[in-house]
Amino acid sequence: MTARRTDPVEIMDVLAYHEGIFRKTSAPIIREVLLEVRLDGRRMAAIACTGEHAEDLAIGFLHSEGWIGRAGDIGRIEWLRNTGPDLTWPGEILSLEIRSVAGATGSEPAATGGTITSSGARSACRWPDGADLTPGIPTVTPNQVFHLVDGLVEACELHERTRGAHGAALADPDRILIVREDIGRHNALDMLSGHALRNGTDCSGKILVRTGRASVEIISKTIRMGIPVLLSLGAPTTEAVRTAERAGITLVGRIRKGSMTVYTHDERIGKTT
Repeated sequence: MTARRTDPVEIMDVLAYHEGIFRKTSAPIIREVLLEVRLDGRRMAAIACTGEHAEDLAIGFLHSEGWIGRAGDIGRIEWLRNTGPDLTWPGEILSLEIRSVAGATGSEPAATGGTITSSGARSACRWPDGADLTPGIPTVTPNQVFHLVDGLVEACELHERTRGAHGAALADPDRILIVREDIGRHNALDMLSGHALRNGTDCSGKILVRTGRASVEIISKTIRMGIPVLLSLGAPTTEAVRTAERAGITLVGRIRKGSMTVYTHDERIGKTT
């Protein structure tokens, strides 16, 4: 069974208010479906998402949780027919099965079956091992930081249409390479992770650019991807800063035109523009 590809935006009737006047109109609304992720027959998660790039999302999620370590662990990917309604979810449900190469996942995963909300926040974090990134590469200047952030914002078409999506991008110091958007900020990162894993992308010299704040779990996903520089429009949490410092990640936040804050490992930030 193949996944249905549809526009992640639906046009719905609304009542709009502007400058003292109500009027009936229509508006683009971002789609929300439930993606059921299964690994070797076990239900690992049910993720609220748009349904776009679902295979990358599922693989990226399993990678970030530590169940898949490399592309060679993936045997095949199968879309399953939904077996029936989920009483906790009123809308559309997609079901995706990842079959691993025999023995690739190591210890037997425990089926969680829990639903992940549209923020993409996880109920638990399987912490990456060996989280110590080599300092020094890449180096990025303030002007390059601002250019990359502007590039991400301009590329976030789904957010521009609906104002309901988070965005993330994989980048070199001088250009955006790939952008992903979703209703969940964690989902956008998992999509990038899955894409990189499936395409053999070496992230050790890349930069992660994203909207929103930086939590400790965002840092965990950055570590798992092996990315040394994280640029976030929002501010980080205290644990995010401490974890990034320990892991060797350059964390930059509160990025606005002409200003930014470097929280950790400023050796990767060029001191000239």
